[in-house]
Formats: sequence, C-alpha cells, structure tokens
Amino acid sequence: MVNIPRRGADPFIVPADVDNGDYAVIVKEPYIQDAEKTRFHKERTVIVVQLLRNDKVFRWGLNTTSNDRLVKAFGEDGALWQGKQVKISIVEMNVSGIQKSVLYAVPVTQTSVAPAEKAMD
Repeated sequence: MVNIPRRGADPFIVPADVDNGDYAVIVKEPYIQDAEKTRFHKERTVIVVQLLRNDKVFRWGLNTTSNDRLVKAFGEDGALWQGKQVKISIVEMNVSGIQKSVLYAVPVTQTSVAPAEKAMD
C-alpha cells in the first residue's frame, strides 16, 4: 500500500476549533508570514500546533501578546519551540468595534523539581 500525503496546508485555527483551556503542542518550527499576506498588513509569527484533546493540527497566526509571551518563555530561536506546549485561552474582546473571541497562547513551562532522595537501605 502507498501512503499518499496531504498536499494542502493545515487550516488556520479559529475559536470554534478549541475549548478554552485546551492544550496544544507546537509540532513544526514557526515561520514569519509576510505583511502583504496578512489581514492587518503586519508580519506575524505562525506556529503549527496539534491539539492534545483530539490530535487535530492547525496553523496559528499569533497576535502580538501571544508572540511575545512565547518568545519570553521559549526564546528567540524558533527551532527550540518545536515540542513545546501552549495552553489556549479564549478572550472575548472588542476588535474594531465588533465583539469577537480572540485566541491567546499561554506558554506551558515546567519548573525544575529537585530530584527525589534515594531511599536509604
């Protein structure tokens, strides 16, 4: 049997695709989308995430707040973002006079835990 891969890009994520508080893992190195190709004519960082709840894969054009949170938590080297987890927060807000659901990425960072002491014999 020959496995035929999908040829189209993963769809962009929208609020209807997620539940507030969903977790996702970044599955590919992020890329920068040119300003000419974006709705607001500003370049933006795009990540590809896989939802942990249902394994669906989406592209996600990050807003400035989400971008800066991930840079602060994971660093400026996008190659290091692959495999990192994010929590998805849905916030209702006024965007250009219209009430909309907006997705925010919250980095999931694991704090180091001291190793357990070995049991004494």
